Amino acid sequence: MAILHCANHYDAALVTNIWQNVINAKVKKLGNADAEKKLATLASKMKTLERTYAQSEQFFPLKFLVKTLETDGFRSDGTDLQLIYFNCFKLTGWVVSIMLTAGVSFQRLFATSLVVYGAKDDVWQAEGKPNHLLKVLAHMLNRLVDSSSGGMAALVPTADHRTLIGQCVEAVGIYLTDLFCTVHATSAGLIAEFRTLQGKLELVCRIKI
Repeated sequence: MAILHCANHYDAALVTNIWQNVINAKVKKLGNADAEKKLATLASKMKTLERTYAQSEQFFPLKFLVKTLETDGFRSDGTDLQLIYFNCFKLTGWVVSIMLTAGVSFQRLFATSLVVYGAKDDVWQAEGKPNHLLKVLAHMLNRLVDSSSGGMAALVPTADHRTLIGQCVEAVGIYLTDLFCTVHATSAGLIAEFRTLQGKLELVCRIKI
C-alpha cells in the first residue's frame, strides 16, 4: 500500500485486495483473543493506517471497509477465519466503534453507511438479515442522541450540528418506509426504535433552530 501511495499509483482492485488481506491477517493473528482485545487491536491498526491514508478516499476506501467488516462480522461459512469473526464480533456497532476510534469522523461514517445501505446489496438478504444495516444505523443515531455519553457534542463539531440533524431526520423517514415494507422478525422492534429516535432528533432540530 505504501508503495502505491508514494507512487500515486491507484488500482482500485489492488487497493481493496490489500485492505482485505490486512484485515484478515490481523484478525487471524489474534486467534483466540477475546472480542474486546480484537476490537482494540483492529481499531489501533485502522488508526495507524487512517493517519497515513485517510486524506485519500482512493487509499482508504471507507465504503469498502464498512461493507466488508459488517458482512464478515455476522457471516459464518465454516472457515476458521469466518468463525473467528462470527464468534467475536457479534455486537451491533463494532465496526462503528472501530472507525470512530480510528479517527473517522461521525459525519463521514454516517454518510458512508447511508451509501452502503442505499446500495441495497443482496448480501444482507442472502444471509437472512435484511435489517442488519438498519440496526447499525440505529446504533449510530442512538450514540448521537445519548447525552449520558456526550452525544452530539462529543461526536460532531458544533458548526455541523444543524446540517447533520437535518440529514438524520430525513434518513429516519426513509428507514421507516423501508421497514414497513420488510417482513422480518426484527422489523417491528426497529420501527419502534426509529420512531423514538425520530422524536428525539426532531426535538434536537427544533432546539438548534
